[in-house]
Amino acid sequence: GAVSGMTFAELQALDAGDKFTPDEGKTFPFRGHGVRVPRLRDVFAVHGGMRMVVEMKSTGEPTAKALCTQIRGANMGNRVLVASFDMATVEVFRELCPEVATGLGFSEARNFVLAAYAFVARLASPRAPALLLPDRMGSFEIASDRLIDTARRRGLKMHVWTVNDEARMKELLASRIDGIMTDRPDLLLALRGQRPIQK
Repeated sequence: GAVSGMTFAELQALDAGDKFTPDEGKTFPFRGHGVRVPRLRDVFAVHGGMRMVVEMKSTGEPTAKALCTQIRGANMGNRVLVASFDMATVEVFRELCPEVATGLGFSEARNFVLAAYAFVARLASPRAPALLLPDRMGSFEIASDRLIDTARRRGLKMHVWTVNDEARMKELLASRIDGIMTDRPDLLLALRGQRPIQK
């Protein structure tokens, strides 16, 4: 069922590691090992020293208000970047929680990318410190060196999603991208010479 239609107790009954496979279905290393969906406050408590992107999947003021309350309660305002596809929800969050950074909303990001490729990005006035984009749309590579350089010149950090291919990760790391969102943090950490966090 939809997450929005379930209680937290119902979510806790699920095996969050059930479907994860690092090798296209040959093995399921986390299945049956007690992996559960955490609450945001638990993520903050365990990983409060890390920077993180929190995406609002639900929309509207109740979601924005609840997220703002959680971030303030955990004193994570200077470590979190909030994102959403819904521009109205981004605007509401910015009003409620002005001390917390957001990514550009969908329409803002689209307009910046179009301006960059039309060589008029100098006319854009980004209202957020970060640009979060898909790596590709079909065969079109959005996260090009040109766009990364343009974002940097305009004072924007650039993060891409969802990159699970090791070769592409290497390319992006070489391009000086600011952030990579992935379903395979083990691969990304290994490429950066780091070990996964054990908790």
